[in-house]
Order: sequence, then C-alpha cells, then structure tokens
Amino acid sequence: MKRLFEHLDKVTDYEELNQMTSHSLSIVIGPNILRAPRDDFAVTMSNMGQAHSVTKALISHVSMVYT
Repeated sequence: MKRLFEHLDKVTDYEELNQMTSHSLSIVIGPNILRAPRDDFAVTMSNMGQAHSVTKALISHVSMVYT
C-alpha cells in the first residue's frame, strides 16, 4: 500500500501534464481499494464519498501516514 500511494503521489506531481489530481486519482482508485466485504451495489454507492475522501487523504499525505 505504501508503494502504491507513493506512486500515486508522484503521479500528482505531474498533474499539469496528465490532468490527474489527487481527487481524480481517488475517484479511479478508491472504489478498488476500499471495497465493501460483499458486492452490494447499494453499500458501494453509499460509501463512495467516504472512500474518495480517505483515498485522497492517503495520496495527499502519504509521507505523514507512512513514516
């Protein structure tokens, strides 16, 4: 996980070129990392906002989280 979030943080270093901000990356990666224990569409949709927020925070603060 540490390496993944370090890589995603590096991707955001080039957001002017690739248009991938921490918010954009959290939308793409969040649902895959923070998936509900069972495949329930309603649960997935209801937790989507929290999954994005947590993923965005991990990308933005990777150096503080993994010290």
